[in-house]
Amino acid sequence: MRYKMEYKLPSPAEWQYLRRFTDWKIFSKDVFMVAAKKSIFGVCVYDNKKIVGMGRITGDGIISFYIQDIIVVDTYRHKHIGTLILKHLLTYIKKHGEKDATIGLFSHIGTETFYENFGFLVREKNGKGSGMYLPYSKLEEYLHE
Repeated sequence: MRYKMEYKLPSPAEWQYLRRFTDWKIFSKDVFMVAAKKSIFGVCVYDNKKIVGMGRITGDGIISFYIQDIIVVDTYRHKHIGTLILKHLLTYIKKHGEKDATIGLFSHIGTETFYENFGFLVREKNGKGSGMYLPYSKLEEYLHE
């Protein structure tokens, strides 16, 4: 394979670049620096010196892991880069996590099958409650103190 994998998080500029290939918010470089410091583990994939993919793990690092920001540049998709990233993230969790640790993620629309191929279950299909999230914009509305 001609791609180089590095166990690290991207620079803020690289992270901003990659998020342009998604519909996710692009935060400031300072915000990305804080997020990187609070992440557990990261993987970057390069073609020569150009970043073409990333993934990271957040959580407590032992019983709760959240796979976040798996991004592959459009022209590099369907070349198994996402698979490579996810395998390395899961290997890290297997090595560092406790047995029966929680491993979660939010899949982007249309990528559910990709994650199901790795054994991820849609919670409703597993007899559990729905995965949920609270949009940050709703915090004020529901935090009447």
